[in-house]
Amino acid sequence: MGTACSRAPSEPAIQRTVVEASWSTARLAPAGSNACCLPPSAPSSSQESLCSVDDMPPRAEPAADSVDAAAESRDAAAESVEAVAVDGGDAAAAATTTVGDVEVELELEQVGEVEQVAPAASRDGRRSEGASSQAAASSSRPCLATLLPDPKDKHAGVVPAAEWEPLSDGELEVVRAIRGWLGEEAAAACPRDLLVTFTRGYAYRPDWSQASFVFLERALAWREEMGACGICFGAPPARRELFEELCPSGLIGHDSLGHLVVLERLGRVRVAELLKAFSEEEYLRQQAFSREAVRLLSTANSTRLGRRLYKVVVVIDLEGLSLSHVGSRFVRLCKRVNETFGWHYPETA
Repeated sequence: MGTACSRAPSEPAIQRTVVEASWSTARLAPAGSNACCLPPSAPSSSQESLCSVDDMPPRAEPAADSVDAAAESRDAAAESVEAVAVDGGDAAAAATTTVGDVEVELELEQVGEVEQVAPAASRDGRRSEGASSQAAASSSRPCLATLLPDPKDKHAGVVPAAEWEPLSDGELEVVRAIRGWLGEEAAAACPRDLLVTFTRGYAYRPDWSQASFVFLERALAWREEMGACGICFGAPPARRELFEELCPSGLIGHDSLGHLVVLERLGRVRVAELLKAFSEEEYLRQQAFSREAVRLLSTANSTRLGRRLYKVVVVIDLEGLSLSHVGSRFVRLCKRVNETFGWHYPETA
């Protein structure tokens, strides 16, 4: 079992990292379009807005007194949560809003906003009761072997939450259960966006809390093994420039809701050269670097727009596709990447 990763660095660091990682957006963008970085603000119409890196204004750093005040506010709120946890019973019921507000804030520090907890919405009425009963019924640490079979119908009775919606009462119960099983230290270090996506990604399951925890813990172990938390903040993987030439992809803009748009030029992958230059493990590490850079940029994007966005729009360009792209070895590589990222980055596509 691996330990959880540290929290993501600040937005300026993320922006520097993506630029220094040499994502060649000028080469990746279609002819006649502008390469794009983070949207400066939420778009006002359905028309996509593109901007160049050079056009982006520098982000103002928060004043020191504002940061100190925010930290004091969080500390005071955390103390109230601890008091409620100790008192229990009626005190906990009376302070539901306080507990919810603080928990959402802690989960979403990277977004830079404090969200109000919504009352148990209709989408969550069934799930809130289920989360309570399953958490009460099983206080032992879940594992893969103790999970129930995956339901055949993953959409029955569950209305997916919009990314920017506050965590509902049922979702907060699942978060509390996950934190209890992870332990305080690992829970505090767990990236907040992953905590949200794993909580929401398994809401269709009858063992919601347990499944969210088991698959999150497995993802954290993978992140530790891969070094995912720091992969974008040191030197890029070896021969990164060559990889980008052979396997072109990158950010090209954002959609009308503010989601990042990534262009994957699958038809222009030089398969024979790629397979000769990189082993399967090296290929996976290169793709993990790209995927983690997108995740960090999504966090910075949320900070800029002032609301949580964790989904990414992926455009696959098949121009140039040939028989070399359907060879067994390259197909196996693609399947492994898709399976790995599907497990470890849920709810992001």
